[in-house]
Amino acid sequence: MMEDLHPVILSAGRGSRMYPLTEERPKALLPVCNRPMIWYPVQLLEKHGFTVATVLVGESSSQQVSTVLESFQNLYGVRMKFSLVTVPDNDTGTADSLRTLKGKVKGDLLVVSCDLISTVDLHGLIDFHQATNSTFTALLAEASPPEDDSRKKQTASVERDIIGLTESSQLVYFGAKADLDDNLVLSRALLNRHPYIRFHSQLLDAHLYVMKRWVIDYLNENRSISSVKAELIPHFMRHNLLFPSQTSQKEETGRSSSAASRYHVLSDCAQSCVDSFEQQAYGMSSFTGLWDLHDNHLERLLHCHALVVKDQLCLRVNTLPLYMEANRLLQHQLSKFSIENEQPSSQPRVKGVSQDCSVGSSLQIHDKVSVKRSCIGNHCSVGEKTKIVGSVLMDHVTVGEGCTIQGSVICSHVHVEEGVSLKDCHVGANYTVTKDADLRGETLVVDRGLHF
Repeated sequence: MMEDLHPVILSAGRGSRMYPLTEERPKALLPVCNRPMIWYPVQLLEKHGFTVATVLVGESSSQQVSTVLESFQNLYGVRMKFSLVTVPDNDTGTADSLRTLKGKVKGDLLVVSCDLISTVDLHGLIDFHQATNSTFTALLAEASPPEDDSRKKQTASVERDIIGLTESSQLVYFGAKADLDDNLVLSRALLNRHPYIRFHSQLLDAHLYVMKRWVIDYLNENRSISSVKAELIPHFMRHNLLFPSQTSQKEETGRSSSAASRYHVLSDCAQSCVDSFEQQAYGMSSFTGLWDLHDNHLERLLHCHALVVKDQLCLRVNTLPLYMEANRLLQHQLSKFSIENEQPSSQPRVKGVSQDCSVGSSLQIHDKVSVKRSCIGNHCSVGEKTKIVGSVLMDHVTVGEGCTIQGSVICSHVHVEEGVSLKDCHVGANYTVTKDADLRGETLVVDRGLHF
């Protein structure tokens, strides 16, 4: 049931792979079609009936995020209430962030990343999680094939994983494709337990998870785990193999002390989700061995599953190419993300700006300007005879006369002087691109070095 789940939005990451866009604002607040990135998971949760959510945010950006979230009700009709939990800036892993929830949530967790843009049906994911009684359920999406050569360039930076699923969609193998050698090595224990495994290489980990509350307790007991995807999921899959359906006393005594120690930590944490009726059943049972009925139950609790969705928009915006792709793709699909309480907005047509563009308020545009397939933020000015194609201009950007900007991202408060040509460039906030500059594939940032 929805009321039994507590939604959590992960937004504490630094977004280092999106530099220089994240130089002065956190990734969660980067504009995607002129809406803060975090708005997309917020509307996904609100559409599915959630009324409260916890937002995990870095200490240095907590005030910025709080201010933006408070504005959502007036700007977009969002009624959801938010509880911010700050995470130390040096604890940037997803598991590190989740540790801060210890003692703050009562139910199981629905965890979503701030960089997920999706129209997925959460009801289907939650029903699947409850039907399998899984410890941890991940949403995986089929990757769409490239539409053309330009799309191939955009999708080249998508992280690819090798994912192994059983016939019952149990997740038994999860590894980054880039980390694998030419050969895929599987343990005998894995193959004995699961003789049929189907491997996938074209599935996207959406960073949308449902997990038992006791996982938070376990993360606090095992602080060596920093990442949910890279460490926690493989950790659970490995430890599931410690609990076979039938284990003799001889096998039990032969286990290493470290394995036994890990077992007891998992056992203690997992007990928190065993109801009183089951505990009474254990007490009345004639089984007394460490690895008998209770361990069969723990084996079941340690199962990880994955739900694969098809033909639904599911995009993670965690690299610069994917940021460009998101702005391009959503210009025609923004209506899918409207919230019931949101006031419909009519975007005025501006001379020289094509209909495949997203335009903010107070745009000043001069004669003979051409803007195509681009997103223009608030309070921007575009000079005469300027062409902008497939680009993103954030708020308060000034572009002079006779400029050409193609496939570039221009951050806030940037001044582009006349006669400039930019292609595939990323310009950091407050930068001035000097007159007649002709640049290709450059990253431009303000020099913040100290001069004496």
